[in-house]
Amino acid sequence: MSSKQQAHDRSDGTRVQQTGIEWLYLNRGFTYLFWGLLTGLVSVAIKMKITVYARIDIPAFVLGALLSGYGLFILHVAGEFSDEWRKRINYSLLLMILIVYLTPFYSWFSQNPGELFFCFNLLVLVFVSILYVLSIIQLICQLAKLLNHQGMLWSGRMLFVITLFMVLIPFGLILVLSIKSSRFGTDCLVCVADYFRYLPKILYVLASIPFSFLMVLIWQARDLCYNEFLKHE
Repeated sequence: MSSKQQAHDRSDGTRVQQTGIEWLYLNRGFTYLFWGLLTGLVSVAIKMKITVYARIDIPAFVLGALLSGYGLFILHVAGEFSDEWRKRINYSLLLMILIVYLTPFYSWFSQNPGELFFCFNLLVLVFVSILYVLSIIQLICQLAKLLNHQGMLWSGRMLFVITLFMVLIPFGLILVLSIKSSRFGTDCLVCVADYFRYLPKILYVLASIPFSFLMVLIWQARDLCYNEFLKHE
């Protein structure tokens, strides 16, 4: 079957055929997604902030979230290749919107570490960010199924498991330390959020490993989409 005849079955039994312009949109979407996530990672590493008005400081990684969100929007515009693809795109967009909304609480917690409301939203921000990364991995797996690319599919599945494993270790450490601290009369939720500021750097390095592999997969997905676009020319 030629690339121009390439199609896949939707859950309702209809078949969707990809055009060259759709593959080009996918290529651009993954490109923005790549640079958005990279911008967010660099911003977190150097703790860059954006000052809004005089008293509001917003972490700069919100720019990365917006850029990656724009990439997801382009992927959404590219077309509904399957019901699962559409649901995964919408789910990722929802998580990105939540990240942008929760981002200011990181700075507010740094200024008021004892505020319970800020602590709660900070923990939600971390949890939503983890879900966002996992959702992007699943999105790449959906593309691999679309292209019948077994190598990228298995890489995505392995990365999904590795990400869960690498994230559970620091979270487990934080929970154990927070429980011990709560015995001395300190609020457990405040302790959990506060430990994020004093984690050993090695844990951040470990957490960056699956993220680095994710960047490689996104770039690979971008290249595959561009190759499919060239086949339609």
